[in-house]
Amino acid sequence: MISSNRRPNEVKSYSTLAGIPFYNFGMPSGFKAYVDQIVRVGRTFDFHPDDPDSAYTPLVRGKRLIAVISRGDGGYGPGGRNEPLNHLDPHLRTVFSFIGVEQVEIVAAENDEHGGTALADSLDSARRRLLRLAGGRSVCRSEHG
Repeated sequence: MISSNRRPNEVKSYSTLAGIPFYNFGMPSGFKAYVDQIVRVGRTFDFHPDDPDSAYTPLVRGKRLIAVISRGDGGYGPGGRNEPLNHLDPHLRTVFSFIGVEQVEIVAAENDEHGGTALADSLDSARRRLLRLAGGRSVCRSEHG
């Protein structure tokens, strides 16, 4: 297991691709633990208590997050019928922008519980979006550690 002290260095060194299931309107506890390991004072943000107007300074620059989200139902995106129940996307945008990640891309694969055409269409849309985000290249990276 990679030491939690190395996690902030990783997020500062590389853009992040994360596969995250949508659990009970938010993120699963394992991913929350990852977030808690990377959001660290002096590592991914600075804290200046003497400057109340600008107490927090992000330290991550030039990186992006691509979050591939799986959801059982649909309509959790902007303007969707379930958008008010979606606490994951706003949480990701808030946390990662807080540390300085300027590009947070959410790619959702929805309707897993429904299956059929709704799921197939959602998966096709997610694949096309991921290809666009990768600049048309197929990208594969394995995690070592």
